[in-house]
Amino acid sequence: MMFTTTDKTELVERRSRFHAEAEQRLANLTALGKTLAWPEVRRYLEARAAGQARARPKARKFTK
Repeated sequence: MMFTTTDKTELVERRSRFHAEAEQRLANLTALGKTLAWPEVRRYLEARAAGQARARPKARKFTK
């Protein structure tokens, strides 16, 4: 597959926006200091989708 200069420019711009957003999200997460564990959130969502009552996952301290 051949990329034009325009394609390459768009790819670089998209990648730059992706990294900028990731950095912003990490900064927000660090500032808040709390996060949810994905396995717990997934179990919660699956139970809710199945019509089961389940306690919401607890936020816990964020560590890098």
